[in-house]
Amino acid sequence: MPEKNVEMPEPNEIVVCRIKKVLNYGVIVELLEYENVSGFVHISEVASGWVKNIRHHVHENEVRAAKVIAVHPGKNEVDLSFAKVSERQQRNKIEEYNRIKRAKSLLEAFAKKHKIPFERIWEEVAIPLMENFDSIDEGLQRVALKREEATSLIPKEYAKEFIETISKSVAVTEKIVEAVVEIKSTEPNGVNIIRDALIKCEKESEKIEIFYIGAGRYSIRASAFEFKEAKQKLNSVLNCIEKSLKGTKTEFKLISG
Repeated sequence: MPEKNVEMPEPNEIVVCRIKKVLNYGVIVELLEYENVSGFVHISEVASGWVKNIRHHVHENEVRAAKVIAVHPGKNEVDLSFAKVSERQQRNKIEEYNRIKRAKSLLEAFAKKHKIPFERIWEEVAIPLMENFDSIDEGLQRVALKREEATSLIPKEYAKEFIETISKSVAVTEKIVEAVVEIKSTEPNGVNIIRDALIKCEKESEKIEIFYIGAGRYSIRASAFEFKEAKQKLNSVLNCIEKSLKGTKTEFKLISG
């Protein structure tokens, strides 16, 4: 008998599943995000085009993203398609699943240590972070950086302990943005004018790198813990260079970025 009140995915939703069994006519899977829900992928939905040997396309214990094409609540089963999921959708969905999985493990450990029900931590911390940021991973990184917009979402009752735990446990990755510019001068000392402007503006902010890539073109990179901050740094450097070259016979052109 199927269990009652089992949460089911919606049609057209992309889900993460693990292949349990490969048959000649299809694949049986378990849905990793939905407890006690199984799925079936017919051979016609395993890959685009004709599938001669199904085992050339799928393997047991493989984790894949699939699109829900039909839901059978009474059986706790869904029909799925691998073929209707693009490579980009597959990559993004698996990455999102892994981020949430890591976050859950971290929150579970915190809940256990402080004797707080995990469901409460998820409701009071994870959901607000996911609602306010692009992902749970980004939210936790902002907590690790002790940014007010993130830490203010943590209940005061255990905010201090939680922020300390996250700061020690979450690796904060830097965001890098890049622009390519073309700079050409007809001044007699044009090389020095360009060099001095680049050296001056490279020192305008931390974590700015400028490389010559040939034919009068330069790559300018800015990095920061947040994309918005990195972009602001890059724009500031670009404005600095353009301003420094004004009044000289030097052409400054933004190629990309």
